Amino acid sequence: MKENDLLEQIQNMAPWHHRIQLQNGIFTEAKKNTDSTTEVVSALDPHRVFNFATRRLLPNGMEGRSFLDCACNCGGYSFAAKDAGASRTYGFDVREHWIDQAKFIAKHREADSTEMTFEVADLMQIGAGEQEFDVTWFSGIFYHLPDPVTGLKYAADRTKELLFLNTSCSLYVDGVPEAPALHYKREGVEQLMSGVHGLSWLPSGPQVLKDILSWLGFPEAKTYMWLSNPPQTGKGQPMARVGIVAARETGRLDAMTDLSRPTDLQQEAKAVKQPPSVVQEAALVSQVDAEQRPERWEDDISVNALDAASFENLPAISEWDVSAFKAIPNGTAPQNIRSLPLSDLIAKDTLPIPQARDRENYNLGMDEEYWLSGLSDYHKVLSAADAKKVEVNRILDIGCASGRFLRHFACQRETPEIWGSDVNGRHIRWLTEYMPSNVRPVFVPALPSMPFEDNYFDVVTAFSVFTHLDTFESAFLSEIRRVLRPGGLAYLTVHTEPTWEAWGKGASDPNSHISGKIARYPNLKEDLMHPMTRDVQTYRWTETGPYRSLAFHSTDHIKSSWGRFLQIEDIIPKHHNFQTCVLARA
Repeated sequence: MKENDLLEQIQNMAPWHHRIQLQNGIFTEAKKNTDSTTEVVSALDPHRVFNFATRRLLPNGMEGRSFLDCACNCGGYSFAAKDAGASRTYGFDVREHWIDQAKFIAKHREADSTEMTFEVADLMQIGAGEQEFDVTWFSGIFYHLPDPVTGLKYAADRTKELLFLNTSCSLYVDGVPEAPALHYKREGVEQLMSGVHGLSWLPSGPQVLKDILSWLGFPEAKTYMWLSNPPQTGKGQPMARVGIVAARETGRLDAMTDLSRPTDLQQEAKAVKQPPSVVQEAALVSQVDAEQRPERWEDDISVNALDAASFENLPAISEWDVSAFKAIPNGTAPQNIRSLPLSDLIAKDTLPIPQARDRENYNLGMDEEYWLSGLSDYHKVLSAADAKKVEVNRILDIGCASGRFLRHFACQRETPEIWGSDVNGRHIRWLTEYMPSNVRPVFVPALPSMPFEDNYFDVVTAFSVFTHLDTFESAFLSEIRRVLRPGGLAYLTVHTEPTWEAWGKGASDPNSHISGKIARYPNLKEDLMHPMTRDVQTYRWTETGPYRSLAFHSTDHIKSSWGRFLQIEDIIPKHHNFQTCVLARA
């Protein structure tokens, strides 16, 4: 399947609960990630969850073990097990939507998917029949079952070595011992993330689950994850979350620590003055051993450090058939470039267009809009430089990706030195291979240290960089000040109060193109219903790697804090779609 067709199919199959890589840069994620009831479906990384649960007991991976994935959703944990060396996997789910996704992933992902089976089935009717499996994954299903003990027994009877049980449970009350029980829990059946029976039971905590597992023939069970008082995101009763691993043999779990109490996320959040969702993420990450950091340390502060995969580019826009370019006859180019001789500008650009996965998925499936957006930003920067009487001979674009913006300095004018920096090594390699020699790409880590001379650049740009910085902001500003020549111009984009308000409207509209993005960040949707409360509000969807955060800045903060480093001259709200433009001088 061609890349654009693959990307389109991913959107058509939304919502997705598991974020899984199919090909380099292409993941199962959707712009609109809501089900038919408009309920937002959260996205998680199944490989990370799997590694967190198994790292102590399976330090060398699955090593040929078989794997049973109960209520497998789109198969994320099965794929994680397969990538860890599982010989065969069997996953089932009662909802056809998830199994269609699992089969789609198995067909189109580049990693090995042999000996993997997925089917639509109820727990009590799975096609695995009397097959046995070395490892069973029983996640997100126990508290949706009308008879959870019988259901767990059906899976346990087919498990030879280890059973991982992950479920919501009742809230923990400090100082009150658990009274082992199962509590009736009402739930609907319409939402994709709910059960299908309308009758379900919530365990009181880890003790009742350990008692059940002991009766099922697992003499040893330990709690490896327990989070209480998490942020409430659904419409049902508040719940905690617990993860337990059970073994057939005594002593098999000696490497595990058995948690005796949960992390109270609300109390932790108050102590560190962070949203509970951020504390929840940190509580998990803090338990990950050093060896569980990225396989290559470079990827903790950069991306694709050792990438060598070939590129599959689209033709240069100058090679397109005239009829394929719609902006000229339709007048749909961005407002600031509609009066320009687009036909002449198109003819000047003989550089290939990178595939969406090699351009940060900018303008996914809309290659013409990708080129036009870069041309529009190019003219906005030139207009600002002209207004400030800055001649552009040396320009640096921080976070340049594969040159969406910089390519126009190379094609539309004779700019002596065009520099670009990015944390993604593959982007830098693309620029090196396809851009002319006056473009000088630099691969840098996500740390505020730029390998450039003092007072060197006429203009420094940073599109969608400060919108994702949650640390080292002042150091980045200091570096920009250092490399700008006296009187040089900084052109920076940022999220400010108007962005917050616009996103707030999009958060309540399931048809908005940003609703899926909002759902990726815990607590953001709820916070957007109210005005900004801090000078800088940041949200993380992960704790590892450089791509992890979303940031909003108050206008007053930009004036007072950024003004310590740069002379703030103009703040232009929503100058780049939802983003505010900050013009500053060295």
